[in-house]
Amino acid sequence: MSKRTIFHALLLTALLAGFSGSALAQWTVECTSPGYPYYIELGEIELSESQSFHWYTLDSNAIRVFSSPCATTPQYTYAFTPQERLAYSRSIRSVMVDLTQDGIFELELTAYYTGPEYRGTTKILDITTGNALLLLDDPNLSCYLWEVVDYDQDGILECIFSASDEIDDTHGWIVYNTGVSGNVSESPAGRRDFHLRQNYPNPFNPSTRIEYSLSAPGQVELEIFNSLGQKVSSLVNAWQPPGTHTAVWNSGTDGKALSSGSYFYQLNVDGKPSDARKMILLK
Repeated sequence: MSKRTIFHALLLTALLAGFSGSALAQWTVECTSPGYPYYIELGEIELSESQSFHWYTLDSNAIRVFSSPCATTPQYTYAFTPQERLAYSRSIRSVMVDLTQDGIFELELTAYYTGPEYRGTTKILDITTGNALLLLDDPNLSCYLWEVVDYDQDGILECIFSASDEIDDTHGWIVYNTGVSGNVSESPAGRRDFHLRQNYPNPFNPSTRIEYSLSAPGQVELEIFNSLGQKVSSLVNAWQPPGTHTAVWNSGTDGKALSSGSYFYQLNVDGKPSDARKMILLK
């Protein structure tokens, strides 16, 4: 039996299992996406005001953006540079602002690297052309976009980045003048209240670090699940201020004989869940 046939069979089983009682569902399947390997990240992203969400796949080679969840041909493709392919993980999000004035929001691409020190690079990407509007690649800094806003009310948008110095163990802001006219009163961080990063190291044994950021204070829960969806640990359950936070999970201190394999972690802020991210415990 082919992987595609297995995928469709599992999808149909899941749909049927979701309905109970004597009455059959009145819904019909409108479309089915291709079956992607688990190492390919799937998600949705906001690229414009007129067509709110697009769907994307992300792997170690490229970002592919699709106009619908079942489309097979990408609308936009960005192939990673040789350096970006060396990163151990990558993440993207919409900056929620059209900085090139082509009707499409730009993306923030963050790549995470191992080495003497953990660090991340950030690129503001025009997904329609593959061109970088800005690249922050300092071996001592981990940066990510906090907001795009005209904070000094001069009619020109600024990009404000949060920057952490992994050597000096300090953090602060870097502000760039984009030269783009506009008046954005709500930042991307304000529209997306939190950002969950890939754990480091990954794979790990026995402990790993999970970093996340909040744009506003909130009730935070950070939980760990096994591959069966069973909760194995609750790392954070507290009211936290805005900013960057770090939690460390030591898999050997939860009182359970955890085996090697895939585990997932999820951030909830004021009851709003993030995407679950996968990590690998390798003993």
